[in-house]
Amino acid sequence: MRKTRVLAVKSLEPGEDADVSFVPPALRRRLSPLQKIFFHLANIEGSPTPANVVFASRDGEDALTRKTVARFIEDGSASPQCFSASVYNAAPGLWSVFTGNHAPYTAIAAGKDTVSAAFSEALGMEAGPVLVVYAEETGSGHGFSVLFDFDD
Repeated sequence: MRKTRVLAVKSLEPGEDADVSFVPPALRRRLSPLQKIFFHLANIEGSPTPANVVFASRDGEDALTRKTVARFIEDGSASPQCFSASVYNAAPGLWSVFTGNHAPYTAIAAGKDTVSAAFSEALGMEAGPVLVVYAEETGSGHGFSVLFDFDD
């Protein structure tokens, strides 16, 4: 029977700043607020590379997408950087490049069922360790991450 071991847990409370001081300034400047929350939470103590990553967010890059669309409607321009950052899997993709992690990652949005869908996805992965990160920019930003592994 497959057993799950929780290796580490991290959270970000509403109003708490996401610490991304470990990210080089050139990349840090380009991160959206949600991506900063994701990076803060994904930088969990003891996290090995490679690790499968499941990124979950109910709203994703909604604020950035709205900003990009509003600017396009206003003056017909769209920043390629803003557009590429607004796609749903941008945060885990950037994390993968930043860490050199070539393990699978996925991005999940499932409305009110987002958290349970993320854990269902993680439990369905065939190999561990797995890092689940739930992040929201809504309000003042919040989220959590759980790093776990499987014993067969």
